Amino acid sequence: MNSSILKTGLIMTAATLLNASAELKAYDGFSVPADYEHRAELLGTNGGTGFEPWQVDLSSNDGNSRRYIASKKPVTHTDAKGNTLVTAPGCMLCKPAGSGKGALTRNLDKALEGTVWISFLTQLDEQVGYGWDIQFLDEKGEMQFKVMNGRKEQNRWRIQSAVQASGKPKDGLFQSQPGMTPMELTLIVLKVENVGSKSDDGSVTAFLNPKDLRDAELTAMASVKIKGLELNPIKTFSFDKKSTAEGIIDELRFGERVEDVLPYQ
Repeated sequence: MNSSILKTGLIMTAATLLNASAELKAYDGFSVPADYEHRAELLGTNGGTGFEPWQVDLSSNDGNSRRYIASKKPVTHTDAKGNTLVTAPGCMLCKPAGSGKGALTRNLDKALEGTVWISFLTQLDEQVGYGWDIQFLDEKGEMQFKVMNGRKEQNRWRIQSAVQASGKPKDGLFQSQPGMTPMELTLIVLKVENVGSKSDDGSVTAFLNPKDLRDAELTAMASVKIKGLELNPIKTFSFDKKSTAEGIIDELRFGERVEDVLPYQ
């Protein structure tokens, strides 16, 4: 092959990769020991990129912030076609420490608008009936939508919006399918559209364990959608759990395209 052609190809490839990675707005793989110390509290730490430091609201808790710690436990996910998600060594471990609830929150460096893709891995322990709310807030701290599980969801995943003009939230409950309960490691992918449009044209589409990481929209195992939402710009990730719930969160990504939040090896 002509060396000049090869050189040009390499330059174009590098430029393409740079442009692709530039669309990833925020990421935390809870890498131990690169970003976090094993069994260290997340409160006040600042691993990953695109975020401000972690905060823990203990207003309804007994003061024990060790319910959220970094762990060196390895977490991996492979889709039905054998594609493996890129993961860092480590995860966030949610422990049943203390009493009451304690919300873990983290602000993005910049509020996100337009089309926003979000992905993360999560797994609940076997204590059916106790779960958590994974919420996405605006700059005023008001919840725009959330992903939740627990007693009301009958051991299934649900997405729900903030209260609408009708006085009720809009929600979508995933149907029961093998391999899709909160007690199993689950890859959750969210496509949020028309964020910050100041109109009720916003929507949230959620995917559980896409069959092919390369195309969550077309080959999802199952999906639910809530629409007709007026969504403010997304500024904060919030994780609120019951005192007895235990499990993990890992590979939290915010991007502009599905490829940004589903990189595979």
